[in-house]
Amino acid sequence: MTFRPLRDVPHGRRRPDPWRPVRRLALLAVVAMTLTGCWLQPGWGPHRTGHNPDETALTLANVADLTQAWSVDLGADPLRDPAVTSKGVHAVSGRTVRTLGLDDGDLRWSADVFPRPDYPDGVFSIGSPSVRAGHVLAPAYVDARSGLGGTGTYAFDAATGEGGDRLGYAGSPDSVTVDGDTLATTYSVTLGSDSMLIFSHVSVQDLGDPSQSWTTMVGNDEFPSGPVVSGDRVVLSDFGNTVAFTRAHPTDCGGDPVVCRPVWVNRLGGYGTPVLSDDGQTVYVADSISGEVGALDADDGSVLWTTDVGAPLFASVTVGDGWLYVASTDGRVYAIELGTCGDGTCTVAWAGATGSRVVKQAALAGGVLYVAAQDGTIHAFAATGCGSILCLPVWETATGSAITGGPTVALGRLLVGTEDGRLIAYRPS
Repeated sequence: MTFRPLRDVPHGRRRPDPWRPVRRLALLAVVAMTLTGCWLQPGWGPHRTGHNPDETALTLANVADLTQAWSVDLGADPLRDPAVTSKGVHAVSGRTVRTLGLDDGDLRWSADVFPRPDYPDGVFSIGSPSVRAGHVLAPAYVDARSGLGGTGTYAFDAATGEGGDRLGYAGSPDSVTVDGDTLATTYSVTLGSDSMLIFSHVSVQDLGDPSQSWTTMVGNDEFPSGPVVSGDRVVLSDFGNTVAFTRAHPTDCGGDPVVCRPVWVNRLGGYGTPVLSDDGQTVYVADSISGEVGALDADDGSVLWTTDVGAPLFASVTVGDGWLYVASTDGRVYAIELGTCGDGTCTVAWAGATGSRVVKQAALAGGVLYVAAQDGTIHAFAATGCGSILCLPVWETATGSAITGGPTVALGRLLVGTEDGRLIAYRPS
């Protein structure tokens, strides 16, 4: 399959295609049938919930039997969040994207993301991989002050590594969120040699209808979160705020650089990517300063409820099966049963200790919650608790290095990437 790179995006609108929604639904149905159980992007899907609802091989019944299946050293660079398909495990470290066998960790293919090998260290960053239509997408960002080209999202055949075509010119140091034909990314641009003027941006590319593609400056945050995508919303966290835009090309835009007016802004937000409910109606955010977890109405940004866990929160929440989980810098993960929320607040049903602060989103699959602590330990908890307010892990292990990628749970495997460059897979013995 060949991708057609995006060129200059017109600001006008094309005549609506009445058959496009039908074709899109048919395509999504085929994709869903062939990718059941896979983990295609950070947070599993475009809502970034951290929940794999299709995992049936690794469950609460056998999680205590997890053992290391393999560990592969991929160099000195930290690993990003891995993606998983039937073709293997797709991982990014440094400037390289690789696919390894899910069962054995053997290298299937390896490719440099940038077409030029002479980019100096420190001016580029490659985000976590995502998978779309049989291609691994690696978003790449090059500091504008370097005067070098190359920013964009690069596509490699998931089976062979062939291609490397650039899809448009919006890349990201974080990741690309994929929803059908939509690729959404965030990035920052630094102006001036003193590095004092930093402006965050969000970019939405529509590969099916380029007239709906758009990019806007959002604010002055050096580290905007990755975006989430629902039916008609694109939501991100920027400078402590949660910001929502229309998914289609906004109509209220102007200036140079272009600034589009958001649909709403809420001052509850943090470093973690917001999370959308399965129906796209609710945005869940973790505030990095106040320690509050909140639910916002996706339509207008109004606060539905908040809960204070008492510690700064840097990880995205995890949502699935009627529960919300928030990993904290105080070395605990807190579980909230969403059905108990009311009158503007919620209460914590149970908590689990990890022994070290957590800055990575937890993974939920097969009735188990997997939490990776900053000291390199992984802890698995029964997702619905243990009947007590404080729960112990049902399984845990130590990797020997801080975890920078994952946890990812797919096709009967638990995968993590480490700061010292290892990709590690666990499976039941």
